[in-house]
Amino acid sequence: MEASKAKSRPLARALETPRATSGGPVDAEDRIVADILCVNCGAKIRGQYLADNCYECNHPNTDSVYGDLLVYNDDKTVVTRLHESASVVIYSAAFTGIVGLVVMLMPMMNANNAIDVIHRAFEGIKFAVLIFPLVAFVGILLLTRHGTLKYLEQKYTNIAFLIRAAVYLLIFISVIMLASRRVGSYMRVAAFLVWTMAQPILFLRGLYSLLRRVPNLPLAAWCNFLIAGIGLLGIGGTAVHYLDRLVPNDPTWEGPVTALKVIVVLCCMGWAAGVFAVLRATRRTLQIINM
Repeated sequence: MEASKAKSRPLARALETPRATSGGPVDAEDRIVADILCVNCGAKIRGQYLADNCYECNHPNTDSVYGDLLVYNDDKTVVTRLHESASVVIYSAAFTGIVGLVVMLMPMMNANNAIDVIHRAFEGIKFAVLIFPLVAFVGILLLTRHGTLKYLEQKYTNIAFLIRAAVYLLIFISVIMLASRRVGSYMRVAAFLVWTMAQPILFLRGLYSLLRRVPNLPLAAWCNFLIAGIGLLGIGGTAVHYLDRLVPNDPTWEGPVTALKVIVVLCCMGWAAGVFAVLRATRRTLQIINM
């Protein structure tokens, strides 16, 4: 009898209709006032106290109410570490950007004409693109490791995703091989694209997960925008690589290829500025919630 009464108390307390006084998911007495379901079993936990566990499965109510949000994390050392890591990634990105600009500008000083300036600027951008994955690797290692590894685990244990990826990869390889007609050239292009695109995409995807944990959903949306930009830049750079080979045999291609190089160079610089701005905003956000 006593055990039955003890078991019924949490349920009875859960069925109460508490009065909201704080405007959030819990009232001033830390009692849940929002219509929230347990993330483990789906039971309605409205009316229970935040410090209690779910009356059905004994899962902590704090996880159902706040989840993994950093803004509600009492352990400030976690946020402090992320803030410091963001600073390291920003400094790495700034250093890489300066090196890329120097490598791009120095050959441009000896250019013979405006067309030569564009060609040399494009070659300089290619160097900056080659070294940026090192910054992405630092970001994955220090800042987004949790989100990136979780993302990889979800993706690579998903059979449907693997099938789609294999189909897309097969189509991509077929198109490149038909365009190049040389396996050696295709391998170089494929290696370049994998090196320059894979790590930045994984880093930004991990940063997206981190920003959703803060939470800062508008900034997280910018990460997805930058990921899409990587794909578009990859298409543009690949098009320049193959169209440039047509110029010696057909000079009429020089104008379109030069214009495309200008577009790719400007878009790369804009994309890099966007990444830097998102990183700075991420550090500022982490600093705010750490106060």
